[in-house]
Amino acid sequence: MSNNNFATKLNSKNLFEFKQLYPTAETPRLKRVYLIALEKNSPINDVRQSVEVNKFNLIIEDNQDVLLNQNFTAIPDDYIDIITGGRSTSLDLIKAPLAWTVTTGDPNTLVGVVDTNINNNHEDLGQIHDNIIINQNNVNHGLGVTSAINANTGNNLGMASLGYDLSVVFATAFSDSNSTISRASLINGLLQLSQYPGVRVINCSWIFSENSPFKEDLDEVIAEVEDNGVLVVAGAGNSNSNTYYYPASYDSTISVTSVGSRVPIGEDHNLTDPYGTPFWWSSWQDCHAGRPEYGQGGHTRNDKVDVTAPGILTLAATEDYAVYPMGYSLNVGTSGATPYVTALAGLLFSINPNFTPAEVKDIIKDTADDIYYIPYNQQYLGLIGTGRINAFRAVKTADCIVNPKPGLDLAMQNSEIDLLMEPDIETDFVWRSKDIFVRNQDDGDLISVHQNPEYSDNLPNFVYVRITNNSCITSDGTDNLRLYWAKANTELTWPLHWTGDLYITDPVTNQDILMGNEVGVMTIPILEPGESKLIKFTWNDMPNPDDYENINPNKWHFCFLGRIDTHNDPMTFSEGTSITENVMNNNNIAWKNTTVVDIASDVTSDISGVIGVGNSTSSSKSSYLEFVTDTISGIKPLYEAAEIIVQMDNSILDSWENGGSLSVNFSEDKTPNNKIVNNQKANLNNIILPPNSYSAINISFNFLTDKKDETQNYTFHVIQRDSNNDEIIGGETYVINKYPRPNFQAEAGNNKEIDKDESVTISAAQINEAAQYNWYDPEGNLIYTGENLTVSPNVTKTYTLEIISDSDGYKDYDEVKIKVNPYKIESLAPNPSNSTVSINYIADEATSAYIMVVGTNNNTSNNYIIDPSLTTINLDVTNYENGIYAIALVCDGEIVSSKYLYKN
Repeated sequence: MSNNNFATKLNSKNLFEFKQLYPTAETPRLKRVYLIALEKNSPINDVRQSVEVNKFNLIIEDNQDVLLNQNFTAIPDDYIDIITGGRSTSLDLIKAPLAWTVTTGDPNTLVGVVDTNINNNHEDLGQIHDNIIINQNNVNHGLGVTSAINANTGNNLGMASLGYDLSVVFATAFSDSNSTISRASLINGLLQLSQYPGVRVINCSWIFSENSPFKEDLDEVIAEVEDNGVLVVAGAGNSNSNTYYYPASYDSTISVTSVGSRVPIGEDHNLTDPYGTPFWWSSWQDCHAGRPEYGQGGHTRNDKVDVTAPGILTLAATEDYAVYPMGYSLNVGTSGATPYVTALAGLLFSINPNFTPAEVKDIIKDTADDIYYIPYNQQYLGLIGTGRINAFRAVKTADCIVNPKPGLDLAMQNSEIDLLMEPDIETDFVWRSKDIFVRNQDDGDLISVHQNPEYSDNLPNFVYVRITNNSCITSDGTDNLRLYWAKANTELTWPLHWTGDLYITDPVTNQDILMGNEVGVMTIPILEPGESKLIKFTWNDMPNPDDYENINPNKWHFCFLGRIDTHNDPMTFSEGTSITENVMNNNNIAWKNTTVVDIASDVTSDISGVIGVGNSTSSSKSSYLEFVTDTISGIKPLYEAAEIIVQMDNSILDSWENGGSLSVNFSEDKTPNNKIVNNQKANLNNIILPPNSYSAINISFNFLTDKKDETQNYTFHVIQRDSNNDEIIGGETYVINKYPRPNFQAEAGNNKEIDKDESVTISAAQINEAAQYNWYDPEGNLIYTGENLTVSPNVTKTYTLEIISDSDGYKDYDEVKIKVNPYKIESLAPNPSNSTVSINYIADEATSAYIMVVGTNNNTSNNYIIDPSLTTINLDVTNYENGIYAIALVCDGEIVSSKYLYKN
């Protein structure tokens, strides 16, 4: 070089590398930056002095760890199935399935990722357009980040991703054998990706501090990236502080911090709501602090943050199979949150490649869901952006800008897989809408877990309905939502069961009991395209459950029907009498027919729920009832863990018997009206329902202590079908939440042996809780309720003890065998005797018998054949020596009874 002094200093060192650091830069200063790699711990003071004399800048990089905003936590192999039921809670939270109805991305839309190396051979890695190898390394961070952007989706492997049809261009940053990352190579990768033809957005899940020696380089590279028309999405950091980190805090960048993503637990996932989950692996939905009940803070937040995204316990691919043999782990940090926003930006560019980075940033920010209403987030007001990203609302807004479509479409989902299409051909059980739910207190904006309505003289229940604008038209705030209730029923018709016109006569009081009515009508607020809002109904006039006690004494809950009633968005298909068809055909109608069964030992639980079964037509009709247990691989099914008892009232029992008493996969119960489900599917077939008839069944769930495991949530369906065409008439879903409890075991005592006509008392060992003790004879008849049972069997019998917990219906069984000896020496008279002894005996069931006399203190032993059909033999003992003799009855070669005789 022209500076000989500086060259001499360098040539005196063990020089490994000397090169222009940013060879593709346009900025003059960046073109003059060189990388010099020297031997570790090499003396550099002389070099430092030389560059200072020559007015150069020297930045020394020790290859210290770049702060990669991600930590991984191990999970068991079955974690995903148990906790999420096969769904991604993170993608559900940002409404990814609905977003995919607009776009899944375009392979021609290129997303840049600058990070540590990726494993191109991972089973779930999506389309990698190119991999710019700056330096090779083997750190999992880059793979985890990339998998959240475009992991293969729909391939039955591992995980889904938001932008699965996007293509990734990857720039691999430098890492040494200790997995330390070069700041310079990250900057260089960012620069090169921004120059790569077609790259529109770049993910940066890493941070530099304000005082980083490379901050000036990063400043200028970001300016070039902006000039290149490329959007940067960066993690805000994991510092649990208000610190500015870069590139997140540049004005042109989208800065992302994290929120929890575990859904409200209870209805489908686990046992607690999002603000009280006691498990280490949970994260409270939409809470920045993740686990505020333990004082755990969140990640970096400040006034530069633009949006939040799921970033606490999100699924990521990994190549560290030694630790994670399935190839997947859980991600904690803004590194995991950032790819969701990057993928969303990629989807927006797929919709319109002509969007500018600023326009995409504005759409993402403007369509985010507000989360400041959550109490735990209010302390972060203005520090966690405009909210948590809503992928559906964002892509819907973008699509409406490019392809505006006429017509308002306000909608409700029938299920998580309902994509608001009309008709809904995806949902199996259309009465399970999560867009309708009940809370016993006014907290539905925080907790969307459905509860059974609870009656009170002075306190209301609250019914929440979620409405989504599935169109490009902003609603005008004049549309109505009507909500109706009906008693839980598998045969509901429109409008008969819902509008206050159906009554049933109480068989005891002869009073007419209302079976359904309108809850109320509310105005739907203004909704922009893709926007959703909850509408709250305060239900003050819930019917008293006691009004229905004479129809069925068990707990009988309600179902709800929501109808968007507006001339701005009329029904797509004309409504008929069938609620099932109306709901399937029109996204203006949603239905909730769910009974929640909470089974806990510390309270008195309702372990059952009633449903009506009817025929509202004017002629007899044959239906069948189908009972279906949701099953999850590796989890003990409900029908094995509990006795699922179907109790028919007399009316439906008669209808079933009139049809031939046909059933599939049921066991007999000890009560004639009851049947026990013993398989994943069971049927009561050919139920001949009279015209305009109404019956009821009660489903109860008695868990068995000897089958107890850690599974805490089950789902069970009852479906009424038309016997002629198998079409679904209606149904009810039971959600069973089983809480942990101490175990108990039924103990009926040891087997006993008695003589014929003798009585014996058998006793149950008490358990340490209030319980019912039932005793059954061998035929299954209930013969006694109580702890101690006295019996006098004439033959050997086995009795069954059933113990049922008073609190939660848990039960266990035990058996005790009472062996009855049919043979007996009843008496010896006189005793003592010196001449004749009369021996009274019972041997009528024997084919041969004799009396054996054996001296206990001499060698006397004599046998006397007897007639089994007689009962007495006189024995002359005059010639026997004085002493004690054993008198034994021998029947069919076996000694069965004995007594002692005293000869004097």
